Amino acid sequence: MKNQMNGDLFLHTALYFLNTPYGYSTLEINEKEDLVVNLREFDCFTYLENTIALYRTIISDSIHFDHLKKELKNIRYRSGTIEGYASRLHYATDWIFDNKTKKYISDKTKSIGGVELPVNVYYLSQNCKKRDYFKEHPEEVKKIKEIEKSINSRTYYYVPTEQIPVIEKSINTGDVVCFTTKRDGLDISHVGIAIWQNDALTFVHASPKYKKVVINPESLSDYCKNRKNTTGIMVLKILLPLY
Repeated sequence: MKNQMNGDLFLHTALYFLNTPYGYSTLEINEKEDLVVNLREFDCFTYLENTIALYRTIISDSIHFDHLKKELKNIRYRSGTIEGYASRLHYATDWIFDNKTKKYISDKTKSIGGVELPVNVYYLSQNCKKRDYFKEHPEEVKKIKEIEKSINSRTYYYVPTEQIPVIEKSINTGDVVCFTTKRDGLDISHVGIAIWQNDALTFVHASPKYKKVVINPESLSDYCKNRKNTTGIMVLKILLPLY
């Protein structure tokens, strides 16, 4: 019951942002890596991060903006420390690994029937070379390549699309759903927050299609089936803060 209440409160926090506009590249405001707090527009991942940060702030004994910033920094950056562009958790699998270590989340994918997920990320190092900043800071590209190598050395699990109807009862309202992809050089292409409505499982997310935060009209299973590059899902549980 406590876990379900936790999920309901997290979902309630997520629904607070319904209809907030979708925004592209909201963290790339300048070449200096500063903490960006933007609650006016989201991409799918900044929506997730801000929802977690706000949720943790709400249930803390310190409900003010400085606490929100602290939570957001811990969620977004490796070990909660800003040390340049490479310190941001750009890849979702790396974000999961780091936030599991910090006990912000747990990964329930394997326990609900997930199978091993091959990961070979290189999209960031391949594409950042095109930007002038990285031409002037080749050391950042080197750091990113080392991070990608570390990501690729870990073991991950996912539930293939065709297995989602089999395991969906193991997904709770308030769980985080990460959509794995077969796009070259990437691991996860989209994220959302699970919600059960009228005995159907779907998710709330910052949608590039609808240009805002919405409860997805398709079921979770149908959403995956209808996207050619989506291979399945990873499922995360948001943990209660140890305040």
